[in-house]
Amino acid sequence: MDNFNVRTINVLDKKFIFFPYSLIFFESNDLIDKLVLLLSKKRSEEFILNSVGEDIESAKIVLNQLNDLMILEEKSKELIKNNKSNNAISKLKLKAAQINTINACNLKCKYCFAKDGSHGENNVLSKHMVKDIIDFLLKEGIGEDELSLTIIGGEPLLNFPVFEEIINCAKAEGKAQGKDIRFITTTNGTLINERIASVLKENNVSTMLSLDSHDKNTQDYLRPSNTGTSSYDMINNSYFKYQCSSKEKSKVHVTITPFNKNIYDIGKNFFEMGFSHVHFEEVISEQDEFKLTKEDVDILKKEYEKLSLYLLEKIKNNQKVSCYPLLDDIKRINERRLKIKKCGVLNNMIGISPDGNLYPCDMLMWGDYKLGSISTGINYDKVNDLIINHDLDLQCNECWARYICGGQCLGERELIKDKEQRSYRCSIKKHIVRLKLYMLSELGGKKEYIDNL
Repeated sequence: MDNFNVRTINVLDKKFIFFPYSLIFFESNDLIDKLVLLLSKKRSEEFILNSVGEDIESAKIVLNQLNDLMILEEKSKELIKNNKSNNAISKLKLKAAQINTINACNLKCKYCFAKDGSHGENNVLSKHMVKDIIDFLLKEGIGEDELSLTIIGGEPLLNFPVFEEIINCAKAEGKAQGKDIRFITTTNGTLINERIASVLKENNVSTMLSLDSHDKNTQDYLRPSNTGTSSYDMINNSYFKYQCSSKEKSKVHVTITPFNKNIYDIGKNFFEMGFSHVHFEEVISEQDEFKLTKEDVDILKKEYEKLSLYLLEKIKNNQKVSCYPLLDDIKRINERRLKIKKCGVLNNMIGISPDGNLYPCDMLMWGDYKLGSISTGINYDKVNDLIINHDLDLQCNECWARYICGGQCLGERELIKDKEQRSYRCSIKKHIVRLKLYMLSELGGKKEYIDNL
């Protein structure tokens, strides 16, 4: 086995042997550890068998099994090589879009990558432009069965008449073309009233609340309002008042910063409050106070470990929970489906600003990343330039976790220039991959749960 290249994964109380290209993994033992070590040093079979003492027959069986797995591994590696994703493209087959209703927000989050939600602009999406946007998306997505529309901002509900118009127009045009339309939004939860809650519910809008902690002081520090009013109280008087009694109170997004590293407590409290999905994501900011330290990273790894054990306990007790990133991709790993791309950016997704310009996504809704407009169409020279340049980060391509992680996010790469911060984020992501393998091994008897992820 000249190209023997597997990874030994130590996580919590388990040790796994992991094949990074085929996503095969299994628990190890002393004999397997020894064989893997000797194979990695390119020792001959004769040398190996002479090194295992009385375990020679067992060693022969394991060596044959490892050889078979390496054949599968090499086939997977060759398939990846032959299907490189950084080739120039002539068309995006749109299945998803982020539509920005307004360059404004009523909060003033300290870490906001979008400059208080404005992206440095002052535009408001008009009703008359909505149909042009929907027509553009349906035309660019010809041949696709469905279209997922994420309505964003700023705070998207500041422009609720247009928010509702997007839903009504997309439903009507989608029905005429036989296309299934799904609606998603993320809101700070401060503006929801009875009418807005009704529209969200009637149109099955998957709604995620941005809330950085169950602790009022932490939330108010990280996400203050632009008037000085407590954002925590504003959410209590709007989101929880009108959404709390409905099943739509299901998802919450937490931006992890150096000020709210206690993600186990945060997640546990949110699940106990009735949320079925908690979404954690590390902050994207170049501000010094929001940069992670090595100590922060170590704490977060331990917090993710505690959270993973908590989730496993709830799942084993048949409680419905979902958590990003820990439970994300569990089904994919179980089915050994490689994650070639991080997301649909530069593939099947587009971001649209309030003035009708096109961008890779919400995070990159800045002038340098403009990809055209709904009137002029997509600039594929610009798209392909980003595709080719995005593949230059060879560190991701050689990483053992590459095809579970999906590689580096384009937005993160462009907005986070500090190499140390990139390294810290990568270290956290790799630990999360280890925990995903651990959780999947523990969920082996929960096939129904895995299948429904």
